[in-house]
Amino acid sequence: MGFDPKTFQRCAKLRSQEVVDLIVKHSWDLFVSIIVPCLKRLVLEAVAFGFFLWDMEGYDDSVSRVKET
Repeated sequence: MGFDPKTFQRCAKLRSQEVVDLIVKHSWDLFVSIIVPCLKRLVLEAVAFGFFLWDMEGYDDSVSRVKET
């Protein structure tokens, strides 16, 4: 249920403006119709999705370079 400090730092750093724009767009879409009992699941899904994005950005960096924030 927890992250070690190194993993938390890796997951918390936004690596490109494209990711920031995507997070903002999806955040507004998600919080329009949120109910309290679903909040824990939403947070867990957000962490998993964020880690997936971070991992894919690392892969993408090996193929092409995106503008860093």
